[in-house]
Amino acid sequence: MIFVTLWMTAIIAVRKIDDIDLWWHLQIGTSILDGQYPPDWTEFYFSDIAGNPDTVAASHYASDALFAMSFRMAGLVGPQFIVLVCLLSLFLVISRRAVRANFTHVLLVAVAVLASYQLSLVRNAVFGALGLAVYLVIIHRAGKDARYWYLVVPLVAAWSWFHGSFLIVLGTLPFLVAGQIIDCSRDRAPLKGPCHAISSWCFATAFALVTNFQATALVAVQPIHAFLLVVVALALMVTARYQITFPVFSNRVIGGLYVCLATVVVTYVALKATDSSMIVRTESGFETMGSLSVPMRIAHAFNNTVWRSAHNTFGSIDFLSPFEFLRHCHVIFSGVLILIGAVAVWLYRHKLRHQTVWFWLAFTLFGLGYVRTIGFAALISAWTIFEAGAFYQKTLSKVSLGFLLILIPYVTWAAFFAPKSIGFYPTHQPGMGPAPFFSSQMPAYIEANFPSAKPFTTLGSGGYLSWKWQHRIPVFIDGFYAPHSGSTLDTYNRSLAAGNARLLEKKGCDLAILNIWDRRWIDLFNGDPLWVPVAIDRGFIAFAPRAALPPDGTLKIQLLLETDALNELPPYLNKAVTFALLETPKILRDHHYPVTAAAMQSEPLHEYARASIQD
Repeated sequence: MIFVTLWMTAIIAVRKIDDIDLWWHLQIGTSILDGQYPPDWTEFYFSDIAGNPDTVAASHYASDALFAMSFRMAGLVGPQFIVLVCLLSLFLVISRRAVRANFTHVLLVAVAVLASYQLSLVRNAVFGALGLAVYLVIIHRAGKDARYWYLVVPLVAAWSWFHGSFLIVLGTLPFLVAGQIIDCSRDRAPLKGPCHAISSWCFATAFALVTNFQATALVAVQPIHAFLLVVVALALMVTARYQITFPVFSNRVIGGLYVCLATVVVTYVALKATDSSMIVRTESGFETMGSLSVPMRIAHAFNNTVWRSAHNTFGSIDFLSPFEFLRHCHVIFSGVLILIGAVAVWLYRHKLRHQTVWFWLAFTLFGLGYVRTIGFAALISAWTIFEAGAFYQKTLSKVSLGFLLILIPYVTWAAFFAPKSIGFYPTHQPGMGPAPFFSSQMPAYIEANFPSAKPFTTLGSGGYLSWKWQHRIPVFIDGFYAPHSGSTLDTYNRSLAAGNARLLEKKGCDLAILNIWDRRWIDLFNGDPLWVPVAIDRGFIAFAPRAALPPDGTLKIQLLLETDALNELPPYLNKAVTFALLETPKILRDHHYPVTAAAMQSEPLHEYARASIQD
C-alpha cells in the first residue's frame, strides 16, 4: 500500500512547474521575507490598485513566505518538495485507514490519487491537502476522545493563513455533526461528541469571521455574529458536561430526514433549471440558462446550489462545472465517478456511521460544485470506503490485482511519454524546475532594450514576468485578482471581448508581452495594424506600437531561440512557436509594413518553421 501510494504520488507530482500562479506567490513571499509586510502593491503593477487587497491576500501570506523561503534554500525544487510532502501526507493518512488492506484497497488508493491530479500543481492550494490530512486525523481520534474536536480551532487558525481552503472545515463539520446526532440517537448515547464538535466549529468560525475576509464574505455577517457564536459554543460545552441525550429516532424518522434533504435539493435545482435568465459559466464563456440543453441546465443548477458569487451568476472560471469536463471522458474525472458509485453501493451493504455518510455527502456536493475540490471528493470517497470496512473478498482482491498490473504500468508510461492520453494536461512533463514556456530570454531582452516600458501583460504572462523583473519593471496585470481595481479588470476584459488594443494604450501600455500559446491575445494584436511583433522566444511574443519603431524598414524581429532549441520543445509548444514564426512576416506585409522589415534575424529558423508547418 505504501509503495503504491509513494509511486502514484511521484507520477502525478514530480512534474515541471506549469502553473502560472506560483510566480506571484513567490513575489509576495519574497517581499514579506524582505520585511515588506503587507506588500507594497504599487511596486508590482503600474495599473490601478484595488482599495484593500490585503483582506483577500492575507489568507495565503504564510504559504507565500514558506514558498519563498524554500526557494531561497533549494531553488524551484523547494516549492516542488513542499507539494510532494503535502500530497503524500494526505494520501498516506487515507491509505492507512484500510487496516486490513488487500489489493482492492490498493487499487482504490491508486485511482483516488490519480483522480486528485489537479491538486499536484505547485500552488498554495496544496496546503489544503496538508490541512485535510490533519482534519481527518482529528476526526478519527475524536471518535475515541471527543476532546480532540477542540483541535479544530487551532487547525483553522493556522490553515486560514496558508490558503482559503480552510473553508472546507467550516463547510463540512456541520454535516458531520448532523450525522453524529443521528448516530447518538440510534445508539441511545449522550450528545457529548456532537456538542464538542459543534462548539469547536463555532469557535473556529468566530475566529475566521473576525480575522479572515474569505470567511466573512462567505456568510456575509458582521463580527457581532462571531460573539454570538462564542456564546453558543460555551453553552454547548456546558451541555456536553451534563451528558444530555437526544430523543431516539426510529429508522423511519432517519429515512425521512434523508428524503427531506434530497427533496430540498431536487426542488431547488428544478426551480433554478427553469430560470432562463440565470447566467452560468461554460467553456465558451458566459451564457444564459435559456441557451443550454436540459441536461446542462440541470448540471449548472445543481452546482449553483453550492457555489455561487451572486444570486444568479457564477463569477469565476474556478466554478466551471466538472460536468463540463466529464463530456471529454478524461480518466481523472471518470475516476471520481467510479469512486462515488462504489461508495453509493457499499453504503447499503455495510454498517456505516451516519457521521461518515454525511461527511462524504458534504464533500460530494462541494466537489461537484467547485472544480478545485473535485480531487478532494475523490479522496474522501476512498476514505469513506475504508471506514465502511468494505472490499475484503479474496476473489475481488485477485481481480483488483489484475487491474493494478495494467493500471500502474500504463499510467507510468502515459505520465512520462504521453500525458495527454489519460487526461493529464498537455503541459505535463516529468522532472523538476520550470516548464519550457517559462523562458528567461524574453524577460532579459525586454529589460535590456525597454527598461522603462509599461508592458501590457495577461493573466498568464504577468506573474512570471513580474517575478523575473523583481519590481524593476512593473506589469499591467497577473493571475492574482485581489490587487487589481475594477477599472483594470474591466479594461482587460473589454479589450479581449472587443478585440481592441486601443483601450490598453489609454491605460499607458507601450509594450505587450503575451504567452506564445495564447492565441486570443496574439490574434488581437496581430489584427491591429498599429502594433508590430518585435521579439519571439520559446514562451513569449512581444509587440510594440508601430509609431515607436523605425519607419525606414530597418526593424528585424528578434528571435531569441535557435533551431536546436526548437527541436527540443514538447509538441504543443513547438507547434505554437512554429506557427508564430511562420505567420509574423505575413502579418507585417498585410499591415503594409516595409517588407524588408519582416526579415527574420535567423533565416534558417524561419525556414525550419515553414518546413515544420508543411510537414
